[in-house]
Amino acid sequence: MHDRAAPGLAKVAREPAGEATCEPNRYGFRPGRVGHDAIEAIQASLNPADTYVLDADIAQGFERSDHQA
Repeated sequence: MHDRAAPGLAKVAREPAGEATCEPNRYGFRPGRVGHDAIEAIQASLNPADTYVLDADIAQGFERSDHQA
């Protein structure tokens, strides 16, 4: 029972502080926020004169980098 209660208690204790210091435009892994909220925020911030949005996956760049350096 202790193994189940301890993580829940830690979450309840940390969550208010995290929400108070978190930037309002962060959407990942926050209570009450979903991916659709992020999409709506992006659409609201786009200027009609903008013609493109850049979406980049840089994970492979880290795989190819020299980890010894």
